[in-house]
Amino acid sequence: MGNNGDIKEITLLLNEANNLASAIRTDAETFELPYVATDQLFAVFGSLFIPLLVPILKNIVSETKRYKRKLKKD
Repeated sequence: MGNNGDIKEITLLLNEANNLASAIRTDAETFELPYVATDQLFAVFGSLFIPLLVPILKNIVSETKRYKRKLKKD
């Protein structure tokens, strides 16, 4: 299987990464991301993505039908 030295090195690196993440979390100079309500995200991104859904779904259905017809021919 693997070399034990590799596992020890990886474990040390993971512990170091965990310690760094904990230090960042408790650092007074960092701040949390602001809270954004889900309905606000939907209002912004929904108006961008919903108009794209209809043509995408229409094309998926038509391409699926075309693929099935092609399989029946062969």
